Amino acid sequence: MNIDYRAPGPVARAFYDDMAPISAIMGPVGSGKTTAALVKIVEHARKQRPSPRDGVRRYKHLVIRDTFVNIQRTILPSWFGIFPKSMGEWVGGPPAVHKLKFDDGQGSIELQVDFMGLGDDVIENLLRGYEMTGFYANEVDLMSYGTIDFLFSRAGRYPSAMDGGCLWRGGWMDFNAPEQDHWLHQLLVDKIIPESDPPQAAEGFSFYVQPGGMDAGAENRAHLPADYYEKMMGNMPQWRARRLVHNRWGYSRDGKPVYPEFNDNVHVAPAPLEPLPGVPVVLGIDAGGTPAAAFGQFVPGGGLRVFAEIVTGPGTGPKGFGRLILDVVAARCRGFEISGWVDPAAEHGVADGADRDWIAVVRQVTGIPLRPAPTNAPGMRQEALRSPLSRLVEGRPGFLLSPCCKALRKALNSGYHYRRIQSGGASGRFDTKPNKNEWSHVAEALEYLALGGPGGLAAVIGREAGRQIVMENDYDVYEGVS
Repeated sequence: MNIDYRAPGPVARAFYDDMAPISAIMGPVGSGKTTAALVKIVEHARKQRPSPRDGVRRYKHLVIRDTFVNIQRTILPSWFGIFPKSMGEWVGGPPAVHKLKFDDGQGSIELQVDFMGLGDDVIENLLRGYEMTGFYANEVDLMSYGTIDFLFSRAGRYPSAMDGGCLWRGGWMDFNAPEQDHWLHQLLVDKIIPESDPPQAAEGFSFYVQPGGMDAGAENRAHLPADYYEKMMGNMPQWRARRLVHNRWGYSRDGKPVYPEFNDNVHVAPAPLEPLPGVPVVLGIDAGGTPAAAFGQFVPGGGLRVFAEIVTGPGTGPKGFGRLILDVVAARCRGFEISGWVDPAAEHGVADGADRDWIAVVRQVTGIPLRPAPTNAPGMRQEALRSPLSRLVEGRPGFLLSPCCKALRKALNSGYHYRRIQSGGASGRFDTKPNKNEWSHVAEALEYLALGGPGGLAAVIGREAGRQIVMENDYDVYEGVS
Protein backbone atom coordinates (compact mmCIF):
# COMPACT_ATOMS: atom_id res chain seq x y z
CA MET A 1 0.00 0.00 0.00
CA ASN A 2 1.29 3.44 -0.96
CA ILE A 3 -0.21 6.61 0.46
CA ASP A 4 0.58 9.77 -1.45
CA TYR A 5 -0.17 12.26 1.31
CA ARG A 6 -0.19 15.83 0.10
CA ALA A 7 -0.35 18.11 3.09
CA PRO A 8 -2.79 21.04 2.92
CA GLY A 9 0.01 23.43 3.87
CA PRO A 10 3.46 23.72 5.46
CA VAL A 11 2.20 23.81 9.06
CA ALA A 12 0.17 20.62 8.65
CA ARG A 13 3.18 19.03 6.93
CA ALA A 14 5.51 19.93 9.80
CA PHE A 15 3.01 18.47 12.27
CA TYR A 16 2.73 15.29 10.18
CA ASP A 17 6.51 14.83 10.13
CA ASP A 18 7.02 15.56 13.83
CA MET A 19 8.30 12.69 15.99
CA ALA A 20 8.11 14.47 19.37
CA PRO A 21 6.63 12.49 22.29
CA ILE A 22 3.48 14.61 22.00
CA SER A 23 2.70 16.98 19.13
CA ALA A 24 -0.30 19.27 18.85
CA ILE A 25 -1.88 21.26 16.06
CA MET A 26 -4.39 24.09 16.39
CA GLY A 27 -6.28 25.21 13.33
CA PRO A 28 -9.56 26.64 12.07
CA VAL A 29 -12.48 24.50 10.99
CA GLY A 30 -11.75 22.81 7.66
CA SER A 31 -7.96 23.25 7.76
CA GLY A 32 -7.11 19.57 7.08
CA LYS A 33 -5.65 18.87 10.51
CA THR A 34 -7.79 15.76 11.10
CA THR A 35 -6.65 14.08 7.89
CA ALA A 36 -3.04 14.91 8.72
CA ALA A 37 -3.47 13.33 12.15
CA LEU A 38 -5.04 10.15 10.73
CA VAL A 39 -2.50 9.59 7.94
CA LYS A 40 0.24 10.22 10.50
CA ILE A 41 -0.76 6.93 12.15
CA VAL A 42 0.38 4.99 9.08
CA GLU A 43 3.61 6.99 8.86
CA HIS A 44 4.48 6.04 12.44
CA ALA A 45 3.57 2.41 11.78
CA ARG A 46 5.98 2.38 8.83
CA LYS A 47 8.78 3.62 11.10
CA GLN A 48 8.19 0.92 13.72
CA ARG A 49 10.96 -1.60 14.49
CA PRO A 50 10.55 -5.01 12.72
CA SER A 51 9.93 -8.03 14.92
CA PRO A 52 13.02 -10.23 15.38
CA ARG A 53 10.69 -13.24 15.06
CA ASP A 54 9.24 -12.66 11.61
CA GLY A 55 10.26 -9.17 10.46
CA VAL A 56 6.71 -7.79 10.67
CA ARG A 57 6.30 -4.25 12.00
CA ARG A 58 3.46 -4.23 14.53
CA TYR A 59 1.77 -1.03 15.62
CA LYS A 60 -1.37 -0.27 17.64
CA HIS A 61 -2.88 3.21 17.81
CA LEU A 62 -5.81 4.58 19.80
CA VAL A 63 -8.02 7.33 18.36
CA ILE A 64 -10.08 8.89 21.14
CA ARG A 65 -12.65 11.64 21.33
CA ASP A 66 -15.13 12.97 23.89
CA THR A 67 -17.95 10.59 22.78
CA PHE A 68 -18.24 7.60 20.48
CA VAL A 69 -21.14 9.33 18.69
CA ASN A 70 -18.73 12.08 17.66
CA ILE A 71 -16.20 9.44 16.57
CA GLN A 72 -18.89 8.05 14.24
CA ARG A 73 -19.99 11.49 13.09
CA THR A 74 -16.61 13.12 12.37
CA ILE A 75 -13.61 10.80 12.59
CA LEU A 76 -14.78 7.63 10.88
CA PRO A 77 -15.96 9.31 7.64
CA SER A 78 -12.49 10.83 7.30
CA TRP A 79 -10.83 7.51 8.14
CA PHE A 80 -12.93 5.56 5.63
CA GLY A 81 -12.03 8.13 2.98
CA ILE A 82 -8.45 6.90 3.38
CA PHE A 83 -8.95 3.26 4.47
CA PRO A 84 -12.31 1.77 3.43
CA LYS A 85 -14.04 -0.77 5.66
CA SER A 86 -13.36 -3.41 3.04
CA MET A 87 -9.65 -3.06 3.66
CA GLY A 88 -8.66 -5.47 6.43
CA GLU A 89 -10.92 -6.45 9.33
CA TRP A 90 -13.49 -3.95 10.61
CA VAL A 91 -15.50 -4.22 13.84
CA GLY A 92 -18.04 -1.43 14.35
CA GLY A 93 -17.90 -1.29 18.16
CA PRO A 94 -17.97 0.55 20.41
CA PRO A 95 -15.08 0.51 20.60
CA ALA A 96 -14.53 0.22 16.86
CA VAL A 97 -11.46 -1.67 15.65
CA HIS A 98 -9.79 -1.66 12.24
CA LYS A 99 -7.01 -4.19 11.60
CA LEU A 100 -4.90 -3.67 8.50
CA LYS A 101 -2.15 -5.81 6.99
CA PHE A 102 -0.16 -4.40 4.13
CA ASP A 103 3.27 -4.11 2.54
CA ASP A 104 4.77 -0.66 2.06
CA GLY A 105 7.57 -1.83 -0.20
CA GLN A 106 9.96 -2.26 2.74
CA GLY A 107 8.20 -5.18 4.40
CA SER A 108 5.01 -6.21 6.13
CA ILE A 109 3.06 -4.09 8.60
CA GLU A 110 0.26 -5.12 10.97
CA LEU A 111 -1.63 -2.05 12.08
CA GLN A 112 -4.50 -1.99 14.54
CA VAL A 113 -6.43 1.24 15.11
CA ASP A 114 -8.97 1.39 17.95
CA PHE A 115 -11.63 4.11 18.04
CA MET A 116 -13.02 5.00 21.46
CA GLY A 117 -15.26 7.67 22.94
CA LEU A 118 -14.55 8.83 26.45
CA GLY A 119 -18.19 9.48 27.30
CA ASP A 120 -18.93 9.48 31.01
CA ASP A 121 -16.14 7.03 31.77
CA VAL A 122 -13.10 7.98 33.77
CA ILE A 123 -10.09 7.47 31.51
CA GLU A 124 -8.46 5.12 34.02
CA ASN A 125 -11.51 2.83 33.93
CA LEU A 126 -11.76 2.95 30.14
CA LEU A 127 -8.13 2.01 29.53
CA ARG A 128 -7.24 -0.11 32.54
CA GLY A 129 -4.81 -2.78 31.27
CA TYR A 130 -4.90 -1.34 27.74
CA GLU A 131 -1.72 -1.56 25.68
CA MET A 132 -0.89 0.65 22.70
CA THR A 133 1.98 2.22 20.83
CA GLY A 134 0.51 5.69 20.48
CA PHE A 135 -2.66 7.74 20.59
CA TYR A 136 -4.48 10.51 18.75
CA ALA A 137 -6.77 12.75 20.81
CA ASN A 138 -9.19 14.46 18.46
CA GLU A 139 -10.73 17.78 19.60
CA VAL A 140 -8.62 17.52 22.74
CA ASP A 141 -9.97 20.80 24.09
CA LEU A 142 -13.05 18.81 25.08
CA MET A 143 -10.95 16.65 27.40
CA SER A 144 -8.97 17.27 30.57
CA TYR A 145 -5.20 17.40 30.86
CA GLY A 146 -5.44 14.38 33.14
CA THR A 147 -6.77 12.39 30.18
CA ILE A 148 -3.70 13.22 28.08
CA ASP A 149 -1.39 12.50 30.99
CA PHE A 150 -2.94 9.05 31.45
CA LEU A 151 -2.94 8.29 27.72
CA PHE A 152 0.78 8.93 27.57
CA SER A 153 1.30 6.54 30.50
CA ARG A 154 -0.36 3.73 28.47
CA ALA A 155 1.64 4.43 25.29
CA GLY A 156 4.71 2.38 24.44
CA ARG A 157 3.30 -0.92 25.75
CA TYR A 158 2.74 -2.51 22.34
CA PRO A 159 4.30 -4.48 20.75
CA SER A 160 6.00 -6.64 23.33
CA ALA A 161 9.74 -7.04 23.63
CA MET A 162 9.32 -10.38 21.86
CA ASP A 163 8.31 -8.43 18.76
CA GLY A 164 10.99 -5.80 19.12
CA GLY A 165 9.24 -3.35 21.48
CA CYS A 166 8.47 0.25 20.55
CA LEU A 167 10.81 2.42 18.52
CA TRP A 168 8.65 5.41 19.50
CA ARG A 169 5.93 6.07 22.06
CA GLY A 170 3.62 9.01 22.52
CA GLY A 171 0.75 10.70 20.77
CA TRP A 172 -0.64 13.76 19.11
CA MET A 173 -3.71 15.93 19.40
CA ASP A 174 -5.66 18.48 17.40
CA PHE A 175 -8.14 21.19 18.32
CA ASN A 176 -9.80 24.43 17.34
CA ALA A 177 -8.58 27.41 19.33
CA PRO A 178 -10.18 27.35 22.79
CA GLU A 179 -10.40 30.19 25.28
CA GLN A 180 -7.17 31.62 26.58
CA ASP A 181 -7.67 30.31 30.12
CA HIS A 182 -7.92 26.71 28.84
CA TRP A 183 -5.32 24.23 30.10
CA LEU A 184 -4.02 23.86 26.52
CA HIS A 185 -2.79 27.46 26.58
CA GLN A 186 -1.02 26.83 29.86
CA LEU A 187 0.59 23.65 28.50
CA LEU A 188 1.51 24.69 24.95
CA VAL A 189 2.05 28.46 25.18
CA ASP A 190 3.09 29.02 28.79
CA LYS A 191 4.83 25.61 28.76
CA ILE A 192 3.68 24.83 32.29
CA ILE A 193 2.12 21.51 33.30
CA PRO A 194 -1.49 22.29 34.24
CA GLU A 195 -2.40 21.94 37.92
CA SER A 196 1.24 21.49 38.93
CA ASP A 197 2.06 23.07 42.28
CA PRO A 198 4.66 24.48 42.34
CA PRO A 199 4.59 25.19 38.58
CA GLN A 200 6.52 22.58 36.64
CA ALA A 201 7.92 23.13 33.15
CA ALA A 202 6.26 21.09 30.40
CA GLU A 203 8.73 19.18 28.24
CA GLY A 204 8.43 16.93 25.20
CA PHE A 205 5.57 18.86 23.58
CA SER A 206 5.67 20.46 20.13
CA PHE A 207 2.98 22.87 19.00
CA TYR A 208 1.88 23.92 15.51
CA VAL A 209 -0.52 26.79 14.74
CA GLN A 210 -2.10 26.98 11.30
CA PRO A 211 -3.01 30.33 9.70
CA GLY A 212 -6.57 31.53 10.20
CA GLY A 213 -9.09 30.67 7.52
CA MET A 214 -9.11 34.25 6.20
CA ASP A 215 -5.34 34.74 6.50
CA ALA A 216 -2.85 34.72 3.68
CA GLY A 217 -1.48 31.20 3.52
CA ALA A 218 -4.63 29.60 4.95
CA GLU A 219 -4.27 25.83 4.62
CA ASN A 220 -6.60 23.45 2.75
CA ARG A 221 -8.50 26.25 0.96
CA ALA A 222 -8.13 24.35 -2.32
CA HIS A 223 -10.42 21.64 -0.94
CA LEU A 224 -13.06 24.04 0.42
CA PRO A 225 -15.74 26.11 -1.35
CA ALA A 226 -14.47 29.54 -2.34
CA ASP A 227 -16.77 31.30 0.13
CA TYR A 228 -16.55 28.64 2.87
CA TYR A 229 -15.42 30.90 5.71
CA GLU A 230 -17.35 33.96 4.54
CA LYS A 231 -20.64 32.08 4.71
CA MET A 232 -19.67 30.44 7.99
CA MET A 233 -19.15 33.85 9.59
CA GLY A 234 -22.43 35.19 8.24
CA ASN A 235 -24.47 34.04 11.23
CA MET A 236 -21.63 33.47 13.70
CA PRO A 237 -20.94 35.66 16.76
CA GLN A 238 -17.61 37.47 16.66
CA TRP A 239 -16.24 35.61 19.68
CA ARG A 240 -16.87 32.27 17.97
CA ALA A 241 -15.49 33.36 14.59
CA ARG A 242 -12.33 34.47 16.38
CA ARG A 243 -11.73 30.87 17.47
CA LEU A 244 -13.18 28.71 14.69
CA VAL A 245 -12.32 30.82 11.64
CA HIS A 246 -9.46 33.15 12.59
CA ASN A 247 -7.75 30.51 14.77
CA ARG A 248 -7.06 32.87 17.65
CA TRP A 249 -7.20 31.95 21.29
CA GLY A 250 -10.65 32.93 22.41
CA TYR A 251 -11.75 35.18 25.18
CA SER A 252 -14.41 34.63 27.76
CA ARG A 253 -17.79 35.94 26.69
CA ASP A 254 -17.71 37.89 29.94
CA GLY A 255 -15.13 40.24 28.41
CA LYS A 256 -14.23 41.76 25.04
CA PRO A 257 -10.50 42.26 24.23
CA VAL A 258 -9.31 45.84 24.03
CA TYR A 259 -7.11 44.88 21.07
CA PRO A 260 -8.97 42.57 18.65
CA GLU A 261 -6.27 43.56 16.11
CA PHE A 262 -3.72 41.47 18.01
CA ASN A 263 -3.16 38.11 16.34
CA ASP A 264 -1.04 35.71 18.38
CA ASN A 265 -0.11 33.81 15.22
CA VAL A 266 1.21 36.99 13.57
CA HIS A 267 2.37 39.37 16.26
CA VAL A 268 4.36 37.00 18.50
CA ALA A 269 7.91 36.34 17.31
CA PRO A 270 8.84 32.66 16.78
CA ALA A 271 11.89 33.08 19.06
CA PRO A 272 12.89 35.46 21.87
CA LEU A 273 13.74 38.96 20.63
CA GLU A 274 16.99 40.74 21.45
CA PRO A 275 17.47 44.52 21.18
CA LEU A 276 18.59 45.64 17.73
CA PRO A 277 22.12 47.12 17.87
CA GLY A 278 22.27 50.85 17.38
CA VAL A 279 18.54 51.40 17.90
CA PRO A 280 17.47 53.37 21.00
CA VAL A 281 15.53 51.46 23.68
CA VAL A 282 12.32 53.03 24.94
CA LEU A 283 10.44 52.14 28.13
CA GLY A 284 6.73 52.51 28.77
CA ILE A 285 5.87 52.59 32.48
CA ASP A 286 2.56 52.34 34.29
CA ALA A 287 2.98 53.74 37.79
CA GLY A 288 0.98 53.21 40.97
CA GLY A 289 0.96 50.52 43.61
CA THR A 290 1.44 47.74 41.04
CA PRO A 291 3.86 49.30 38.52
CA ALA A 292 4.77 47.64 35.25
CA ALA A 293 7.09 48.33 32.34
CA ALA A 294 7.51 47.37 28.69
CA PHE A 295 10.84 47.62 26.84
CA GLY A 296 10.81 48.18 23.10
CA GLN A 297 12.39 49.71 20.05
CA PHE A 298 10.86 51.71 17.22
CA VAL A 299 12.00 50.72 13.75
CA PRO A 300 11.75 52.70 10.48
CA GLY A 301 8.28 52.68 8.97
CA GLY A 302 6.43 52.90 12.28
CA GLY A 303 7.16 49.43 13.60
CA LEU A 304 7.47 48.51 17.27
CA ARG A 305 9.45 45.55 18.67
CA VAL A 306 8.83 44.68 22.35
CA PHE A 307 11.49 42.46 23.87
CA ALA A 308 11.07 42.64 27.67
CA GLU A 309 8.53 43.38 30.38
CA ILE A 310 8.40 43.93 34.13
CA VAL A 311 5.37 42.85 36.13
CA THR A 312 5.15 43.48 39.87
CA GLY A 313 2.89 42.74 42.80
CA PRO A 314 0.89 45.21 44.90
CA GLY A 315 2.94 47.47 47.14
CA THR A 316 6.02 47.75 44.94
CA GLY A 317 7.55 51.16 45.61
CA PRO A 318 9.44 53.40 43.18
CA LYS A 319 12.88 52.46 44.56
CA GLY A 320 12.26 48.73 44.24
CA PHE A 321 10.75 49.20 40.82
CA GLY A 322 13.76 51.25 39.73
CA ARG A 323 16.06 48.42 40.75
CA LEU A 324 14.00 45.97 38.67
CA ILE A 325 14.49 48.24 35.66
CA LEU A 326 18.23 48.28 36.30
CA ASP A 327 18.27 44.47 36.36
CA VAL A 328 16.75 44.32 32.87
CA VAL A 329 19.06 47.04 31.59
CA ALA A 330 22.12 45.23 32.92
CA ALA A 331 21.02 41.93 31.39
CA ARG A 332 19.65 43.13 28.05
CA CYS A 333 20.46 46.76 27.26
CA ARG A 334 24.06 47.58 28.16
CA GLY A 335 25.45 50.30 25.92
CA PHE A 336 22.06 51.32 24.50
CA GLU A 337 20.58 54.79 24.51
CA ILE A 338 17.55 54.48 26.82
CA SER A 339 14.64 56.77 27.60
CA GLY A 340 11.12 56.28 28.88
CA TRP A 341 7.55 57.50 29.03
CA VAL A 342 5.60 57.23 32.30
CA ASP A 343 1.97 57.47 33.31
CA PRO A 344 1.62 61.25 33.84
CA ALA A 345 -0.64 60.67 36.84
CA ALA A 346 2.48 59.70 38.81
CA GLU A 347 3.90 63.19 38.38
CA HIS A 348 0.71 64.75 39.66
CA GLY A 349 0.32 62.56 42.72
CA VAL A 350 -2.72 60.67 41.45
CA ALA A 351 -1.30 57.22 40.85
CA ASP A 352 0.63 56.94 44.10
CA GLY A 353 -1.48 58.76 46.64
CA ALA A 354 0.57 61.26 48.67
CA ASP A 355 3.79 60.41 46.80
CA ARG A 356 4.13 63.15 44.19
CA ASP A 357 7.73 62.24 43.36
CA TRP A 358 7.25 58.76 41.90
CA ILE A 359 8.84 59.56 38.54
CA ALA A 360 11.64 61.50 40.21
CA VAL A 361 12.53 58.57 42.48
CA VAL A 362 12.59 56.04 39.64
CA ARG A 363 14.59 58.48 37.52
CA GLN A 364 17.11 58.93 40.34
CA VAL A 365 17.50 55.17 40.91
CA THR A 366 17.87 54.27 37.25
CA GLY A 367 19.57 57.33 35.80
CA ILE A 368 17.24 57.00 32.81
CA PRO A 369 15.59 60.16 31.41
CA LEU A 370 11.91 59.49 32.13
CA ARG A 371 9.21 61.88 31.03
CA PRO A 372 5.48 61.95 31.74
CA ALA A 373 3.58 60.69 28.71
CA PRO A 374 1.65 63.37 26.80
CA THR A 375 -1.66 61.87 27.97
CA ASN A 376 -3.19 59.05 29.92
CA ALA A 377 -6.54 59.26 28.12
CA PRO A 378 -7.36 55.59 27.29
CA GLY A 379 -8.63 56.27 23.79
CA MET A 380 -5.45 58.11 22.78
CA ARG A 381 -3.21 55.46 24.33
CA GLN A 382 -5.04 52.72 22.50
CA GLU A 383 -4.86 54.49 19.15
CA ALA A 384 -1.11 54.86 19.57
CA LEU A 385 -0.74 51.09 19.99
CA ARG A 386 -3.25 50.21 17.28
CA SER A 387 -1.06 52.03 14.77
CA PRO A 388 1.78 49.43 14.72
CA LEU A 389 -0.67 46.57 15.35
CA SER A 390 -2.59 47.41 12.20
CA ARG A 391 0.23 48.01 9.74
CA LEU A 392 2.85 46.17 7.79
CA VAL A 393 6.45 47.36 7.66
CA GLU A 394 8.24 46.09 4.56
CA GLY A 395 5.72 43.26 4.32
CA ARG A 396 6.15 42.23 7.95
CA PRO A 397 3.95 42.85 11.01
CA GLY A 398 4.39 46.36 12.35
CA PHE A 399 4.18 45.06 15.89
CA LEU A 400 6.30 42.16 17.14
CA LEU A 401 6.27 40.78 20.68
CA SER A 402 8.89 38.50 22.19
CA PRO A 403 7.41 35.20 23.41
CA CYS A 404 9.27 35.87 26.67
CA CYS A 405 6.74 38.64 27.43
CA LYS A 406 4.14 36.22 28.77
CA ALA A 407 2.08 38.79 30.69
CA LEU A 408 1.81 41.09 27.67
CA ARG A 409 0.90 38.16 25.48
CA LYS A 410 -1.98 37.22 27.76
CA ALA A 411 -3.02 40.82 28.14
CA LEU A 412 -3.20 41.46 24.40
CA ASN A 413 -5.00 38.21 23.66
CA SER A 414 -7.86 38.86 26.05
CA GLY A 415 -6.66 39.49 29.61
CA TYR A 416 -6.92 43.24 29.00
CA HIS A 417 -10.60 43.57 28.19
CA TYR A 418 -13.87 45.41 28.54
CA ARG A 419 -16.09 43.77 31.14
CA ARG A 420 -19.55 42.64 30.07
CA ILE A 421 -22.38 44.61 31.60
CA GLN A 422 -25.04 42.37 33.07
CA SER A 423 -28.20 44.39 32.78
CA GLY A 424 -31.69 42.96 32.43
CA GLY A 425 -30.45 39.91 30.58
CA ALA A 426 -28.70 41.94 27.91
CA SER A 427 -25.74 40.04 26.48
CA GLY A 428 -24.11 42.43 24.04
CA ARG A 429 -23.15 45.44 26.16
CA PHE A 430 -19.69 46.08 27.54
CA ASP A 431 -18.17 48.67 29.82
CA THR A 432 -16.54 51.64 28.10
CA LYS A 433 -13.39 51.47 30.24
CA PRO A 434 -10.93 48.55 30.23
CA ASN A 435 -11.25 46.33 33.28
CA LYS A 436 -8.64 46.97 35.96
CA ASN A 437 -7.12 43.55 36.63
CA GLU A 438 -3.78 41.75 36.79
CA TRP A 439 -3.18 42.28 33.05
CA SER A 440 -4.16 45.94 32.78
CA HIS A 441 -0.99 47.38 34.35
CA VAL A 442 1.47 45.89 31.87
CA ALA A 443 -0.91 46.58 28.97
CA GLU A 444 -1.08 50.25 29.92
CA ALA A 445 2.72 50.34 30.21
CA LEU A 446 2.84 49.16 26.60
CA GLU A 447 0.39 51.89 25.62
CA TYR A 448 2.64 54.53 27.19
CA LEU A 449 5.54 53.05 25.24
CA ALA A 450 3.53 53.34 22.01
CA LEU A 451 2.66 56.97 22.83
CA GLY A 452 6.36 57.81 22.82
CA GLY A 453 6.95 56.46 19.35
CA PRO A 454 7.26 58.40 16.10
CA GLY A 455 3.59 57.70 15.35
CA GLY A 456 2.38 58.28 18.91
CA LEU A 457 0.67 61.28 20.38
CA ALA A 458 4.00 62.81 21.42
CA ALA A 459 4.79 63.51 17.77
CA VAL A 460 1.41 65.14 17.26
CA ILE A 461 1.15 67.55 20.18
CA GLY A 462 4.80 68.06 21.12
CA ARG A 463 6.33 67.39 24.49
CA GLU A 464 4.91 70.32 26.40
CA ALA A 465 3.52 72.82 23.92
CA GLY A 466 -0.11 73.88 23.90
CA ARG A 467 -1.52 71.57 26.53
CA GLN A 468 -3.29 71.90 29.82
CA ILE A 469 -3.69 68.76 31.91
CA VAL A 470 -6.70 68.17 34.14
CA MET A 471 -6.48 64.90 36.11
CA GLU A 472 -9.78 63.24 36.93
CA ASN A 473 -10.45 59.54 37.57
CA ASP A 474 -7.27 58.47 35.77
CA TYR A 475 -8.34 60.32 32.62
CA ASP A 476 -6.81 63.43 31.01
CA VAL A 477 -8.68 66.30 29.53
CA TYR A 478 -6.55 68.22 27.03
CA GLU A 479 -7.31 71.77 26.05
CA GLY A 480 -5.71 73.77 23.28
CA VAL A 481 -4.64 70.69 21.33
CA SER A 482 -5.82 70.24 17.77
